Amino acid sequence: MYLLYATEEEANNRADQEGQLVGYKYWTSNGSTRWKTYPRITAKPLIGSAKWSLDVSDYTLTEEEQAATVDSVTYPSNKV
Repeated sequence: MYLLYATEEEANNRADQEGQLVGYKYWTSNGSTRWKTYPRITAKPLIGSAKWSLDVSDYTLTEEEQAATVDSVTYPSNKV
């Protein structure tokens, strides 16, 4: 389950919120764990631009976020 964002900054902000919510050490005592998941750029669709996806399968979501989730995303191929 994924949320999609227009920018990496927006996706990072949401990941930060979840890290704070669960009390990861980065937020409580200068530890290294900051996020449950890190945003990834999606493959560019035929129309529009690529989005930043955030795997929120284990996140606490609002009703609005829950309604906005998608089941799958496509990532760029590493093939040249």
